[in-house]
Formats: sequence, structure tokens, C-alpha cells
Amino acid sequence: MVKGCFFSFYGSVHYPRCPPEMWPDIFKKAKQFNFEGNYDLIKFIKMIGIMICMQHLELVHSLKELPIWLREIPNIIFRSDNQPFMYHMEQFTKMIIKKMRDEKFFPRKQIENEHTAVQQAYKEHGMRYVQWEGNMAVGLDTGVPWIMCKQVNALGPVMNTCNGRYCGDTFSGPNKNSHLNIHLRHYRYRAFGDPPSERTAEDIAIAVARFFSKKGTMANYYMYYGGTNFGRTSSSFVTTQYYDEAPIVEYGLPREPKWGHFRDLHDALKLCQKALLWGTQPVQMLGKDLEVGQKQFGSYVSMLYHTPRAILQPKNNFLVVLEEMGGKLDGIEILTVNRDTICSIAGEHYPPNVETWSRYKGVIRTNVDTPKPAANLVCLDNKTITQVDFASYGDPVGNCGHFILGKCNAPNSQKIVE
Repeated sequence: MVKGCFFSFYGSVHYPRCPPEMWPDIFKKAKQFNFEGNYDLIKFIKMIGIMICMQHLELVHSLKELPIWLREIPNIIFRSDNQPFMYHMEQFTKMIIKKMRDEKFFPRKQIENEHTAVQQAYKEHGMRYVQWEGNMAVGLDTGVPWIMCKQVNALGPVMNTCNGRYCGDTFSGPNKNSHLNIHLRHYRYRAFGDPPSERTAEDIAIAVARFFSKKGTMANYYMYYGGTNFGRTSSSFVTTQYYDEAPIVEYGLPREPKWGHFRDLHDALKLCQKALLWGTQPVQMLGKDLEVGQKQFGSYVSMLYHTPRAILQPKNNFLVVLEEMGGKLDGIEILTVNRDTICSIAGEHYPPNVETWSRYKGVIRTNVDTPKPAANLVCLDNKTITQVDFASYGDPVGNCGHFILGKCNAPNSQKIVE
């Protein structure tokens, strides 16, 4: 905290996409009108114990998050100045707000999601709907702000936010000077048929840092944990693994180096918060190629399905496969995920860990005599390292659990590590 100014980091977790038994572990690492079991919203908020941003209080288009019966209502037109749709939209919103008030929860809430992308097709009906929706939400008098994702014409009291990869460069800012400058989404989910993609931790980190350097207030990692679309909850063509690039993978394990890289990014930004929050400061060199300061940082068939460990019994589990599109049942395999192999990589060109530095009397200084890069391993869930399977000081190739020696290797590498 610097005189009332601070960085705000959030991570999106869609609570129905993981069993309640996994929630404590997900929170620890991240820090239809059905609210039972996986959909227990009140239990989710009570357990997380921190301020949350409650998204998607709108009935989203394309039946993506709509109850199927809504489509059968006579003369209904989704997300438009249409009385049948607005009636059900208002009833749903009031129901959620009542649940929050009954438990004395007051989270920041989202009332629309990227309506700008479809608003032109509705013409004047789209504009009237957005204004009605904003007035309806504000009229509920929740005492906390409402937001609209990527909505440039949001009603005055409602804050518009940025969705995109590089909001530090593409977002023109909030619709009022008194509003927070919020970057709500970084990622997109994958549909069947999409090619594999991976946005690097470094690219996301630069985008987050640049956003804060442009007077950003809050950055949200969407998603921080993607989870699983259980049963028939997935939207059209979206894979059962909702998001496969999140810092916490579908199985509840940290994805490295992304998880650790974001942790170090937050520490680095806190070290530099005075320069970022209070105007231009001199650049301070931390060593070769390192500096801080106010410097600008420049198919349709599911092939895999996650069965959470939390819902499995020690034995006598019974699996039913509903194959609607044909296929070979004898080709089904049950695979397990290795939760007990961890790896770390470091090179001579890597920067030292961010914890090498600290701030003292306004000056960033080193905590050690000679900062050097280091590879660190930490076991989760109070486990301990029992053996070293592979170590190489050289140019190994492969990935975690499947490394092999390269063309260069110090023969005593593993012995030294052990």
C-alpha cells in the first residue's frame, strides 16, 4: 500500500467446473437455477474468504449459459429491448442479489458481457437494452459497483472494462474519470477443432506490467483455474477442459513456469509500485540487463475427459460411457496424472529470483552479495522430495518427467544435486 494506492490482482475461477472438495486447494493455490453441489455459490464465497468479482449476471447469448426453457417463451428475443427477456433477466438478477444479501456478501458484480459485439445488429433496441440493464442493476442499490465487460456506452454509474490481451495499448480507459481502470480478461477458451496454442508466461507478464504502467487499477487472470465442463454444461463446441493455459491446470496442480512467473511478477510490481503509481521516477539499475523504474514495457467428439480424484471412491467405481456419435468402446483408455514429479530449469542467462531484492527507504537493494539465477524445487501438500530422477548441467532436452541428456553434460550433475 502506498498512500492509499495499490495494485489489485484477481484470478477467475468458475466454481461449478470443479467439485467442492477441490475448492480449498484451488483457493490455496490461487488465493439452470441450481445452487446445490457443484453450484453452491454461497459455500464458494464463504470458503474463499476474500473479495470476489461475480461475473455474468446476464443471460448470455447463443444458449451458452441459458436454461433451455427460455428459448420456448413466445416472442422472446435475447439481449434486446424485449419485454419477455428483460422480465426473466431482472428476476434472475434479483434472485442472485437476494442470495448475496441474505449472507451479507457484497461482491463487485458484472451485469453484461461484450454486448458491444452484437449491439449493432439490434440497432436502437440494443442501445435501449444496455441502458435498461444498467438502470435495473443500479436500482437494486447493492452499495458496490457494477461493471460491463467491453461496453463503451455503459451507463454512467456502471464501469466498463477491457477484455483483450494487451489492454495497456488497446483500452481507451473507463467511461468516467472516477471509475477504476480494469483489465478483466486475458484468455479465451478452446473449441474442438482449434489448433493447440500457448501464450507464454512472459507475454502475459509484460501485458500486465504495461497495463499498470498505463494507470491500470485491477488486472484479472481469466482464467486462473479453468476446470472441467462436467456433464452437458459446456457451451457449443467448447472442449470439456474449459481453459488449458491457466496457471492452475484442470487437475488442480500449478502449471509451471506460468504459476511461479506470475507470483514473481506480482513481487516485482510491488517493488516498483512507487514509480508506477506516483509518476515518473529515475531508472535504477539492478545489474547487467536489469533495471526498474517508469520505463514502458515493450472432431466434435471429446477425446479427453477429466474425472476429479475427489469424486472417486478407493475402489468399486463404476463408469458409464454414453457414446452418441458412434466409436469403438474397446479403444477407451483410463489414464492417470502424475502429481508427484516436479522440475525446475535455470540457465546462466536467467535473471536472479525477484526475492533477491527488497525496498529499503525508497531504494531497491539486493539481499545477497552476488545475485545469481537459481533453480528451486518446492513440494506441495506437505510432501517431501524422496529422490532425484534426472539432473543435468548442460543442454538437456524434453519436458518435465521426460528429460534426456543433450550434447553437453557435466557427468557429476546428478550427484551434486542429490
